[in-house]
Amino acid sequence: MSRIYEYYLMWAMMLLLASYVAIVIFNCITSNKHNGLLRRVLATILGSGLVFFAFGLYLNLGYYKDLKDRYSFEEIDRTLMTLHQESQLTKEQVISSLKNTEKRLSASERTWARLADTYQALNLYEAAAHAYHEALQFHPHFEAYEIQLAYCQVMINDGKVDEKTLSMLKHVLEKAPEHKGALNLLALHAYQDSNYSSAIAYWQRILANPQNLDEAEAAAIHQAIAKAQRLIMGGETVHTAPAFKLEIELKLSQALKDKLTVGDTLFIIAKDPTGSPMPVAVRKYTVQNFPMQISLSDEHAMLKDRMLSSLKHVKIFARISKTGQPIAQKGDLEGYTDTLEMASIPSNVLVEIDHMIE
Repeated sequence: MSRIYEYYLMWAMMLLLASYVAIVIFNCITSNKHNGLLRRVLATILGSGLVFFAFGLYLNLGYYKDLKDRYSFEEIDRTLMTLHQESQLTKEQVISSLKNTEKRLSASERTWARLADTYQALNLYEAAAHAYHEALQFHPHFEAYEIQLAYCQVMINDGKVDEKTLSMLKHVLEKAPEHKGALNLLALHAYQDSNYSSAIAYWQRILANPQNLDEAEAAAIHQAIAKAQRLIMGGETVHTAPAFKLEIELKLSQALKDKLTVGDTLFIIAKDPTGSPMPVAVRKYTVQNFPMQISLSDEHAMLKDRMLSSLKHVKIFARISKTGQPIAQKGDLEGYTDTLEMASIPSNVLVEIDHMIE
């Protein structure tokens, strides 16, 4: 039976029970005072009715809440099935479809958490961050939501841990001192700031709880610690000269030229389309006249052990920010390449900024 019909059936039963109890009470009041047997029978019926009424009330307050959540989950699953069948949808169309579904869902903690997980699985980190924030309104300071929100913020900030996220991570550790996700993000933050000793300390705290790690995770952390130790000892140095360079020709669509304003900021971002969504390399410019000729190399890598030259495939993004922030915002102008094979990448990569983020 459809969940929504179960809901209507439950309310119909509640109304019948309420009517039944009202009739019984009326009969008790108007019955013959000298008819003791009748009064006892009616009292028994009244007691039974109250029991059924209490059970119906429980269904309304307990089961109905679960029913609404299950109905919402089904709506989300149906939307995802529809999206999987449409292979040519743009990111904007996917977001629009999920947002329309969102309007039909119940506003509950579990529904927001399910939506957040769905957005995150689709790499829609801004929408996921909003949904985790809404879930936290129902369950404040719940570390599972806070750590996922922090991760989304890191992805939105192109791999950087900002002060707000840093504060959230430290708050998680106050309640769960050995939280693997929080420790790992704090280690990443310390590593990016060249604070290798702190990064090692965070990673070692994760290794102190091997029951929370699989073999691949443990091996990756040991490798990261070894890399940080070599950097501390001077046995490994940061690239000071580019080991690899991409030449990029950047064009702006004629239809968007009137959208440029003084002070706009240009971000050039390289990502590994087959791996982590975190950017591999980033450059920042003040917008000039188009077309522009730009280079991107290992010198601009965000992590010292994740170089542009180490990739097998790459995707180049160009975004003109109206706020000067790397986080994509409505009104920014954007363009990107198809997935490129590094072994056969052209000497001059063309990127055209051709659409506005809605």
